[in-house]
Amino acid sequence: MERYYFGKREQGKEESVEEYITSLSKLAASCKFGALVDERIRDQFVLKCSSDKIREELWLKDEPPLEEVILVAKRVEHMMREMCDVLYTRSLHAITWIRKGNRVTCGDGWIGKTDGWGG
Repeated sequence: MERYYFGKREQGKEESVEEYITSLSKLAASCKFGALVDERIRDQFVLKCSSDKIREELWLKDEPPLEEVILVAKRVEHMMREMCDVLYTRSLHAITWIRKGNRVTCGDGWIGKTDGWGG
């Protein structure tokens, strides 16, 4: 039954790489995978991680060890978080930017015509 739960375990949308790997490791401990434990955790991680970008990066590698999978996944996760921060900051500036004559609003989801940056 433990292997069933291990095989069904997917990464949650808000779950970090570290949290997911830790959870898989705990589940694997009771599955008696023996010498294949790292390989099984690696395969489960690649198959069920919630990020297509992480999965794409890992599929480019030829059966990397678990340690490399974790490093790559954390690097991609960090990069994606940085990109989201930049995009979020840019969108805040675009939403709050108002120009006389060519107004930009966000309240109704309508963004007016602009002739400067952001439009």
